[in-house]
Amino acid sequence: MKYELTIHDAMEAKGTIDLGRLARIAHGITKVADGALQLRLRGLSFGPGRPSKEKMALEEAMRITLVGMREGSTVLDIECATFEETLPIIQLDAFRSEDQSALKHTTPMGLFIETYHIALDPDGRKDLLDRNLLKELRDFRKAFRGPNERMTIANRGSVRKLELDKQAFQRIHDLEVTIPAPSLVVINGHLDMIRHSKALIEIRPEKGKAIEGFLGKDLTMEDAQQFFGREVTVKGMQHVRADGKRVVEVQQLFEPTAGDSYFSRSTVSETVEQQLQRQLLKKAGKPARSIAGKWPGDEDLETILRMLDE
Repeated sequence: MKYELTIHDAMEAKGTIDLGRLARIAHGITKVADGALQLRLRGLSFGPGRPSKEKMALEEAMRITLVGMREGSTVLDIECATFEETLPIIQLDAFRSEDQSALKHTTPMGLFIETYHIALDPDGRKDLLDRNLLKELRDFRKAFRGPNERMTIANRGSVRKLELDKQAFQRIHDLEVTIPAPSLVVINGHLDMIRHSKALIEIRPEKGKAIEGFLGKDLTMEDAQQFFGREVTVKGMQHVRADGKRVVEVQQLFEPTAGDSYFSRSTVSETVEQQLQRQLLKKAGKPARSIAGKWPGDEDLETILRMLDE
């Protein structure tokens, strides 16, 4: 597919681009697309438990080619193939089977555009974002030089045009800070494989909702199979997506002992500020600073949220 990336009000002369900026654009697009695809396939965008691109055969899938440059501010002509063409050996039902048909027909550039739309749209699917992926979205601002520059990316009508400017990156930062950092957890519960998936497992504690998990780099599905349908103790790193959903990167699996259920920890520690930011963005698309200074400081979270409607 063909795409156009246009730099508006660029500091360079029309039809030209600094090689350093071009390198940042190429790096940023590839990182966002790679992370977005990995999150869909594995449940985590970046991290030590994520297989390398070589192991997952993603090197060819992430190939994006600059085929030309022209004036009209500065316009970069970009081409890339669909994942259906470049991922013939990857089972695209590895994470969310209901979404994989659409994923097959998109491209790295299409995934880059879609991921920004999800982050910037208050009603976007925040389960397709995590803290590290939002950081990569925000870091793309380093490809901008002038204070008034904008970038638009489109492919002549088949996808919704993306426009990025200084305000867009601030909104992404507002969302990023609502997500707790990854934390070590111990979970005791019933272990199962998730239906229609060959990569995800499910841990069902005695109390609370089931938790999705995926195996870290030192574990294989064969290691987990012996525990399916049984009580197990899981140790790993808990990641939180932008919608608040948890997913555990499983680092150890073993038979539970008498004290494991007592020490089982699976809660996410959110600060009051993170709770407020997440609720505000979900409710009204506003960061907490938009109502800062408008309450004395003793109101609870629900009272503060009601203030937005007044």
